[in-house]
Amino acid sequence: VSSKGADDDDDDEDDDGYDEDDEYDEDEGASAGASSSSGKFRIDVGRGYRGAVSYANDVERDPQYKRWPSGVQQMLFNAQFGGPPTVRRNLFTFLAVLDPSRGEALPALDLALQLMQGNYPIRIGFLMVAEEDAIDCAKQLRGKAEGDESGCAVKPVVPPALADSVVTVKDADQYPATARAASLLYQSVKSARGGMLGLSWVNYVSSALQEEAEEKRFNGQAPGFTLGDLISVHGEFMERAARMDGEEARERALEVLTSGEELGDVQYAKAVEFAANKNLKPGMAFLNGIPMPGADDDRGAMAVMQAGQRVLFEEQNNLMQLIMKGKITDQGPRSIYAMTLTGDNVYPKHHPLLTESRGKYGLYHDAYRGNGGASLLTPSDHPEIEATASPASDDDVPTLHVVEARLDLDTEEGRSAARGFVLTRDG
Repeated sequence: VSSKGADDDDDDEDDDGYDEDDEYDEDEGASAGASSSSGKFRIDVGRGYRGAVSYANDVERDPQYKRWPSGVQQMLFNAQFGGPPTVRRNLFTFLAVLDPSRGEALPALDLALQLMQGNYPIRIGFLMVAEEDAIDCAKQLRGKAEGDESGCAVKPVVPPALADSVVTVKDADQYPATARAASLLYQSVKSARGGMLGLSWVNYVSSALQEEAEEKRFNGQAPGFTLGDLISVHGEFMERAARMDGEEARERALEVLTSGEELGDVQYAKAVEFAANKNLKPGMAFLNGIPMPGADDDRGAMAVMQAGQRVLFEEQNNLMQLIMKGKITDQGPRSIYAMTLTGDNVYPKHHPLLTESRGKYGLYHDAYRGNGGASLLTPSDHPEIEATASPASDDDVPTLHVVEARLDLDTEEGRSAARGFVLTRDG
């Protein structure tokens, strides 16, 4: 229960293998074809993570994995005979973007936990943010003067002037549960008890609040939660998993939340800024940068799980091919994660039009998140020209409308949409 996570190892603790100046050669990554060989696009959710993403475990450094084989060829041999690809490398890196205080399920996280239990070499990270905070941060960033590198301002869990008045869980009921509060409690568990217990905390709290939210909807009540609700569930978890007195756990939680002191490796302001810069929101999940089925996927639990498994199997096959080609060896690369996030089909930020089509097309407008003209993926050098009332010549007339689409040409509906666009343009 108290085994330490990724941040409890030696003095290399804040190097996850994807540093800002990673040793991995980007030209080497492009030639390896790490992303293009799988035929999947990826979002670079690795670069700039520091202070924003918290990893619960690290397969390459945590003591609980010390008995795992370290050779990729031995792993390849075992996998060919139906076993899990067990090796002491961060072969898979899973990132969940979530707000535990909302009580919403994240199916992809269930799959990641199953893989961990099945001895898959998967590292699990969390980006805890509230969607409204990320939107507000995006507005702040767009309004900053050039050269202003100050971060985004975020609201405290409890206003400092009122912190002394919150001394019981009942007092905390007057404030809403927030992503920042959940992040503070998660960090307090992780820093004191280790990343694996922190991982259990996320799973327990999310599941408990999800059940309560469903019960509230069934009874016709609003599914929101108070800070007191979050503290109560936290206390239940500490009683069951950490064998800690529940009352003491709730008192400590109150101290953490009213002080606002960030005890671990994450600062909420940096998490929010990372989400704003990468266009991420709660409910998203990524496996080595490949988008996984999100919380808003409406295909049903079984279909969503199967879709996630397909992503896993395709990525596993991609990595096996890289091992057989000698691109991944016992000696390198230093970071498999960095390798997969380098090369073709890797985008620096998420964009709504990158979401893979299921044969449905429609207008997408998301001005609040900044998905306007400045977010266009191509061409990157499109000039910014303002339209004038009376241009001197046709050459001075800028492009007033830009149509941006990702179409699935394997479907008749996708081909029909493409034909319609061409006919409209020619008309």
